Amino acid sequence: MATLRQRDNGVWYLDYYVNGKRVQKSTGTRDRKLAEFKLKEIELGLFRGNLDEGDKPKQNKGATVREMFIRFEQHVQQNWSDQNRRIELRVVYRIRRYLAQHSIIDARDINAAFLNDYIAAELPGRKPKTIRNHVKLLQNMMNRAVEWGLIETNPIAKYKTPKVVTRFHFFSTDEIQTIISESSEPLTSAVRILVNTGIRRGELYYVRWRDVDLRAKQLRVWPYDGFTPKGKRPRTIPLNTDAVSAFKSQDRTTPDSPAFRPYREPDTLSMKFHRLVASLGFSGRLHDLRHTFASHLAMSGTPIPVIQELLGHSNINTTMIYAHLLPEQHSKAVGGLRFGGNK
Repeated sequence: MATLRQRDNGVWYLDYYVNGKRVQKSTGTRDRKLAEFKLKEIELGLFRGNLDEGDKPKQNKGATVREMFIRFEQHVQQNWSDQNRRIELRVVYRIRRYLAQHSIIDARDINAAFLNDYIAAELPGRKPKTIRNHVKLLQNMMNRAVEWGLIETNPIAKYKTPKVVTRFHFFSTDEIQTIISESSEPLTSAVRILVNTGIRRGELYYVRWRDVDLRAKQLRVWPYDGFTPKGKRPRTIPLNTDAVSAFKSQDRTTPDSPAFRPYREPDTLSMKFHRLVASLGFSGRLHDLRHTFASHLAMSGTPIPVIQELLGHSNINTTMIYAHLLPEQHSKAVGGLRFGGNK
């Protein structure tokens, strides 16, 4: 059993026994709540028998859930784009709230059984993709915790997520022409850039003029403070005539200024695009411009590895969703083989 005692300087101290030896240790804080977290961690260590007389954790010590989440949230704030940060932190807070409600303190208690309970309680009836996103985020967090030395192994590293059937929509050439002709600036230029480069909405907002080489007709997607491209892969994309024209229509200022930021918030761009598409009787969202870019490349016979590089996918399996769009290329390749003796 461990107790808390506050000394004259206001600092809270832990007082407990290990193997018959009394241990008095400072928590290093005057905040009672923080001290209570440390108290619970010590009590858990005593219960599990993984503390020695010097209060040095044995090799199987695990960090508290609170420590892990604080570290991960700092990582997200520093390394993820604004859009991804908002989306993922909502999931982080939801998982953290569930852990608090069920008094789960030790990070090692986040295991397969916990995930099964969490999915059943928090995500009943949700789509496999939603469940997969929650699981993948938690697996990512636990992997980071291993890297940071907070825990030794990831208990959910091999947890199998629900299989997700990927479906996507892309626009026809005629639909894109109609969207462009019926839109107004700055939406018009945004559509022209996105559909001709395949870059993501968040990447568009972080492109600076130093990344746009109109003479060489190239666009560089590059990490900046507060932004890292998804997949963490900087890449260079060729600019076709339409994309070059769209960039030329923008006011060029300093090399470090945004090359194209049509609205203050990326959500505004998505909303205006959705409204326009709906008014034209089409279905689709802004991200479908990226699918349109990749799909039309595939239908024109562009090899999947090339599309992978242009899209910035870290795993070619992600790009393989477009492979079914080039069946003629497969037939042509196999049809060229001559192993039967007929000339």
